[in-house]
Amino acid sequence: MASTHAILGLLSIQPMSGYEIRQSVEQHGMRFLWGLNYGSIYPALRQLRDSGLVTVLVQHEGRTTLRKEYQITDAGRTELEQWLGSSLPTPTQTDELFLRVLFAPFGHASELAASLERRAAWLDDALTEIRTYTGPDVFHNELFRYGIEWFTLQRDWVRRVQELLTERQEVADE
Repeated sequence: MASTHAILGLLSIQPMSGYEIRQSVEQHGMRFLWGLNYGSIYPALRQLRDSGLVTVLVQHEGRTTLRKEYQITDAGRTELEQWLGSSLPTPTQTDELFLRVLFAPFGHASELAASLERRAAWLDDALTEIRTYTGPDVFHNELFRYGIEWFTLQRDWVRRVQELLTERQEVADE
């Protein structure tokens, strides 16, 4: 599962708390590369701990837990190495927006228009954010470049579909 492997990858760099994992994902643009739901970090950490792939060091002050720091185990490193060496699955594109565009001729143009506008705004925001990232090496920077190109392609496509929808509405109104 990509979520657990992404966490193992981060922990292979250094031990981190769940909060630091979230910060790392935000600061390094990983949220654009890995569809992370922040609510899935702690369940994934529990799963990794229960599987023996990470350990947790709990720091207490009295009865209060101050911090939980997760560290990858040897078994976790082995799992990460095996995953990195495995074949990639065939990519799939599962975006509900595509289905809505596909079925646009059957009505609900105003809802589709609103969905397209929300997606365009999200893509514009994502592009603004991802353009601020610089990585520690050429590979990180190449991933950011890919992200910029991918989001630009999507935004341009959304704008074209918006234009087609507008033209269709204008013809229908005549």
